[in-house]
Amino acid sequence: FYAFKYQAHIDKLILVDPVPVTSTFLLEQNKTIQQRFQRLSPKDQHTLTTVCASSSAGLSSEARAECARLDATLRFYDPAKALGLDNTVEANTLKNTATIQSLITTSFNRRQQEIDATLKTLRVPTLIIHGSFDPIPVGSSEYIHQRIAASQLISMQQSGHFPFVEQPEMFLATIRAFMEA
Repeated sequence: FYAFKYQAHIDKLILVDPVPVTSTFLLEQNKTIQQRFQRLSPKDQHTLTTVCASSSAGLSSEARAECARLDATLRFYDPAKALGLDNTVEANTLKNTATIQSLITTSFNRRQQEIDATLKTLRVPTLIIHGSFDPIPVGSSEYIHQRIAASQLISMQQSGHFPFVEQPEMFLATIRAFMEA
């Protein structure tokens, strides 16, 4: 929302796997995650729905690592690339996660018309990068792209929700080319 309000202060805008912009895209994301969840072993499904569903503040470092591994299977094209990530979550972030998620969801649902109208007013060159394996449907990024006249949409192949982790060279080359244009 910063870009909407302060366009005059922005030369270029880069959006990486932006959140689902409509409730329809949020439902599609949830469906994709559910389908990927169904492919997990019964043991892994149980771990995700019990151990990983509780606050990670009370989990051992081993349990947090296992939850991160399982979550990576849902969001990464190559889950092994997630293993080196620091998944440490600060206490304040943990405390506010549910509130933030609720605000995002209700904000988009309540403000959909405003978002649609405001996207059309953006005149800043905008790069939208979307991982081809991201559970957030590419349609959400296409939706944004169609509404921002000065935008381009790049799909990063063999990448999930974190293209900068899974395809760092391609990601940086894309950013450099956009910034130099």
